Amino acid sequence: MASKNKIYIILGIFITLSLILVVCSVFLFNGIIKKSKELLAGEEKIVVSEREFKDIEAFKKQYGDFEPNLEKIDQLFVDSHNPVGFIEFLEKTALGYGLSINMSIPSFSGATTVTGAFQFYLTGGFPSIFGFIKEIENGPYLIQIKSLSITKNNKLEKDQMEGQLKADFLIQVLAK
Repeated sequence: MASKNKIYIILGIFITLSLILVVCSVFLFNGIIKKSKELLAGEEKIVVSEREFKDIEAFKKQYGDFEPNLEKIDQLFVDSHNPVGFIEFLEKTALGYGLSINMSIPSFSGATTVTGAFQFYLTGGFPSIFGFIKEIENGPYLIQIKSLSITKNNKLEKDQMEGQLKADFLIQVLAK
């Protein structure tokens, strides 16, 4: 009976050690899988970083070619701190079409993209107002007409002719 107990004890120890070995192997195997995934993710980050670095270097080499276009693009934006140039453009264009213009103070807003809202009124004939619209849309600034209301001008001042229209504009411009 003593030898039978020894066999059971040795068998129990062997099974226990086998279970411990299997559990440790599973934990080690899971750790190896986790670390290999981290390694692959790190390698992908390195590849992406190298690609970005190459793109930046290529852009630096070609910057001289892009510079004139970048300056032109910069001129498309209204200066939000000093919109005088844009206001002069509107006034000059309106005068070129024989229109009288009244403008409210512009307001600029936006966190990522600064936009400016301009409210102004024109008085003149329909062909002139239509020509003005085409001119500002094709002009040197990024402009979007948000609302336009054209009505017959019932209040004629002394220098205005009969049949004059009043146009109420709300335009939005991109600013820097």
